[in-house]
Amino acid sequence: MYVQLVSATRSPISTLLSAWQISRSKHSPLLPAYIDLYRSSVVRSEEFLNSEHKFTHPDLSIVDGKLLIMGQPIEELLNQIFNSNLPVTETVQFTFCFEDVPVAFREQAVRSTQGTSFWLQTSRITDFSEFATKGEYYIPPELMSNPQALAKYRESMKRIQDMYNELVAMGVNTDHARAIMPYYRTERGNYTYNLRALIAIIRQRSCWIASSFWTDIVAQIMKILLAEDPLFALISTPPCCDSKGKYKACPYSVDMDKRIKGTDPLELCPIYVKSELATTMSAIRDKSAAEISRQRYEQFYKNLWAGVASSELVLE
Repeated sequence: MYVQLVSATRSPISTLLSAWQISRSKHSPLLPAYIDLYRSSVVRSEEFLNSEHKFTHPDLSIVDGKLLIMGQPIEELLNQIFNSNLPVTETVQFTFCFEDVPVAFREQAVRSTQGTSFWLQTSRITDFSEFATKGEYYIPPELMSNPQALAKYRESMKRIQDMYNELVAMGVNTDHARAIMPYYRTERGNYTYNLRALIAIIRQRSCWIASSFWTDIVAQIMKILLAEDPLFALISTPPCCDSKGKYKACPYSVDMDKRIKGTDPLELCPIYVKSELATTMSAIRDKSAAEISRQRYEQFYKNLWAGVASSELVLE
C-alpha cells in the first residue's frame, strides 16, 4: 500500500490559525502569509525583529523565541483547536492517492462520509485477466511468516484469475465476471479529507485494535503531514492518551477483556498491558503475550508516532 499527496490547502497550519484569529479577534484579519512570515527562521533573527520595515500586527508577537497569537503560544493554541472538534478545522483540506489498497480497505474507508469524498478506480472496466500473475492483491502480514499458508493463498488467487478468464472466454461480460474477484484484490483512488475528518481518522484508526490496513495508511499520512508542517505532530496521539501522550483509558476495554480471557484470539495492546495490567499480568492467558506486545510495540507505536509526544510511552 502506498500513499501520496495529490493536493492540499496551502500553508495549512497558518490557514487554520488565521481562521481562528478572524473568528476570535476584533483586529484586522491575520492572513496566513503573515503568519508564515513570522514562523520563518529569517523572521526570527534579531536583524528582522529590530527592522523598521517589519510587518506588525496587534495579535502577533514573539516572546522568548516563541510565536504568540493573541497572547498564546501557537503550539498551545493548536492543541486546543485540534482537541476541540470545532468546524474551524474544516478550513484545511487534503487529497491523497491511495495505491495498491485492498477492496476491504475501501469498504471500511467509505463508512464515514462526513468531511470526506472519494473518487475510486472503477472495477467495471478494469482488466483482471492477470491480477494474480501481477500480484495485484493484498497479502496479510501473518502469511509472510507461514510459507505453507502463503503458497496456498497465492494458489487460490491464481485459481480465481483462471476462473475469471474462463468466464470471459465463454462470453460472460467482464462487468459480471468480476463478481468472483477476491475481497483482497487491490485498487487505487483519491481520498479527500478536511482536517477535522482526518484528525478523527488518525486518532481512531491508528489504535492497536484497528485493521492492519489502517495502520500502514495512517503511518504514511502522518509522514506526509509532518513534511507539510512539523506541528501536525500534535494530532498524532493514540485514542487512549491525552495530547501529551499520557494514558487516560482504553476506549475498547471490553475487547481487551475478551483477549485476556481468550474469547478473542487477537493480541493484547501493549499500552493496555502496561497501563491496566501492571499488577495482574497473571490474568493473561499466555505469559508470552507480554513479550510479544513489547516486540510489536517497537514496530507499531514507535514507527507510527515516531518523534511525537506519545512515542514516550515506553514499555519498561
